[in-house]
Amino acid sequence: MGLFASLLAALGCDDAKPAPGAAPSAAPQPSASVTAKGGLDPALVAKAVNPSGTPAYAGPTGTVVGRVRLTGDPPPPPSAGSDIEVDCDAARAVHGAPFRVAEGGWLVDALVAVTEYEGFVPPASDTVELVGKDCHWGRQTLSMTYGQRLEVKSGDHRTYIPELIPSRLKVVFVAAPSRDSVRLTPEKPQSYLLRDGAHPYAELALFVLPYSTHTVTGADGRFEIGRLPPGKAKVSALLPPTMEAVSQEVTVVAGETVTVELVIEHRAAKLPGAASAVDGGAPAGSAKPTATPPGSSAPSP
Repeated sequence: MGLFASLLAALGCDDAKPAPGAAPSAAPQPSASVTAKGGLDPALVAKAVNPSGTPAYAGPTGTVVGRVRLTGDPPPPPSAGSDIEVDCDAARAVHGAPFRVAEGGWLVDALVAVTEYEGFVPPASDTVELVGKDCHWGRQTLSMTYGQRLEVKSGDHRTYIPELIPSRLKVVFVAAPSRDSVRLTPEKPQSYLLRDGAHPYAELALFVLPYSTHTVTGADGRFEIGRLPPGKAKVSALLPPTMEAVSQEVTVVAGETVTVELVIEHRAAKLPGAASAVDGGAPAGSAKPTATPPGSSAPSP
């Protein structure tokens, strides 16, 4: 299993392979609440994100907010190479180390998801925007829901060339200054590498998930996930470069906000290139989040 497929498995998609997406042998017709843009077959999207054809949840909702903190071994020091151009020095702050930790131990760019709730929650938008600026993407992790389009644009005078790996398409997308966004549509619900062909050191882990209740922590380690049906649920966080994860059960209350703090205990041996191979699967003793809530399971391979 490759690194990015392993990361998705660490979030609970144990059936995820580099090329998942085969539909279950007996799946319902796509729900009217599911749409697919960018050339994807709406039936395939529906089978992945809402295989039971459950109507979109329309009742009262709650919100989960919080922060993700890193403990254990100290984070690796910055090690950006000489391939970063002089006029792109700002990229070192984002891509200079395998992962970023803010003052106080708050984890930046952690993938966070809420799962195991009752009901189907479709994405709030058809698109996810990514802006290239100062020779980088501004982040190391990005999440989106299967069926959404990724719109990439240049936010300065530079050109950006987003390359989605893996991809069957042999098309070069160019996000030029002062031009419209270029649109990429991931073909399958899995994890990808998104690299800027104009600035190859600018890479991020892109998670395309078969549900919508996910986000990535900001520069202060904070996150917020709303539109959640009331009841029991699980909130989980993952550090993509190491697959170290943690989960916590919560009770979502309509009209209220639940606050949590998730702590990932880091072990330096989990970093790529260390003695413990990252591709071997989720680290022993780490919590494994469940990737799909009831009624919204991922397709079987």
